[in-house]
Amino acid sequence: MPPAGVTSIHVQAWGGGGGGSGGAGARTTGGGGAGGGAGGGGAGGLAWCVVPVSPGGLYTVDVGAGGNGGGGGSVGGSGGDGNWGESTTLRAPDATFLVDAGGGRFSGRGTPPGAGDGGNGGGASCSGDGVTRTGAIGESGRPGTATEGGTGGQGAEPAPQGIIALPPGRATGGDGGNGGTETGSPGESGGDGYIVVWW
Repeated sequence: MPPAGVTSIHVQAWGGGGGGSGGAGARTTGGGGAGGGAGGGGAGGLAWCVVPVSPGGLYTVDVGAGGNGGGGGSVGGSGGDGNWGESTTLRAPDATFLVDAGGGRFSGRGTPPGAGDGGNGGGASCSGDGVTRTGAIGESGRPGTATEGGTGGQGAEPAPQGIIALPPGRATGGDGGNGGTETGSPGESGGDGYIVVWW
C-alpha cells in the first residue's frame, strides 16, 4: 500500500527459472549406448518499471516459483519434463497487471539416442515506462556415447541486475539431468523469482 504522497514507484522483478528436465536412461539393457543429457532450464525474465500508483491503494505482489526438475529416465526411456517457472507480478487494485516478469521454460529432456535443447527464457512487460529483458536460454545437453552418458546442460543465468543485487540462485534455470549407462539422473529445479519495490 503506497503511503500518502507517493504517486509512482520503481519495481524491479524477475520471474522464476525453468526446471531442468531429466536425462535419459541407457538405450537397452547390457549395451547399445548410454542415454543423452537434458538441456538446462531458461532464466526468468527481468522487468524494471516505473509504475503510477494511488496512495492508499491495495496492490498485489506475487513472486513466481522456480519450475521443478524432471525425473531421470529408466533403461530405454527418455527423461521426464521439468516445469515452467512462474511469473512474478504486480497487480493494481482492479487486478490489472502492472508488472509481469515471466518465468523461464523447462528444457528439452534427454532421449536414449540424443540430447535435449535448452529452455527459452521468460519474457517481461511493464504497463508504463521501463526496461525489460528476456531471460537467457539454457545450455543444450550432450548426447550419450557407447560407454558414457551425455552431460546435462547448465541452467541459464538471469538478466543483468541493474541497481538491485539479485540473491544467488534466484531466477536461474535448473541444470539438466545427465544421461546414464543405466538410468538417467533427474534435472534440478529452477530458482524462485524476486521483486523489489521502492520510491
